[in-house]
Amino acid sequence: MSKPRHLGSDLPMPGGTVSLIAATVLTIDELKFLRGKGPAGRMELADKLYEAGVGHLSLLHRPSVV
Repeated sequence: MSKPRHLGSDLPMPGGTVSLIAATVLTIDELKFLRGKGPAGRMELADKLYEAGVGHLSLLHRPSVV
């Protein structure tokens, strides 16, 4: 998971600071792409998702970006 790129990462709230994260549902091909690539692979896939206009959204029937 990563912090959303288009939003600040923390929100001050009366009860304390809330940290935002982005969790995107991945396709099978995207999961296969990530296998063994570590943090650099996750960043590469995140870049591909943003370039494709998907970003942090979880869209049920979207095509794979890899």
